[in-house]
Amino acid sequence: MVIRNNLVSIKDENNKYKSNSIYKYMKNDLTKWLAQSIVGLILTGAGLSISIEAGLQKLQGLPWFWLGTFGLLIFQAGLCVLIDSLVAKMRVRKIL
Repeated sequence: MVIRNNLVSIKDENNKYKSNSIYKYMKNDLTKWLAQSIVGLILTGAGLSISIEAGLQKLQGLPWFWLGTFGLLIFQAGLCVLIDSLVAKMRVRKIL
């Protein structure tokens, strides 16, 4: 492997050089981090809002269990996506 001018050159099975830009891989992880962080924050906020709504329905004596369960499910999914976006961010910064 040879690195020149931000290009990685690797010989394939025919001893020909294939070049790939380092920034191509960084852009993919950066895009993944940006998309996942936005979706994770939206899901976390929506899950909390739904759970609070279920709590208000409980105080009013209305059915609340399935709405609260759904809210917690959305909240947990948002946290999982957000944590995965942090892993992608660490890959961009070469920490992980």
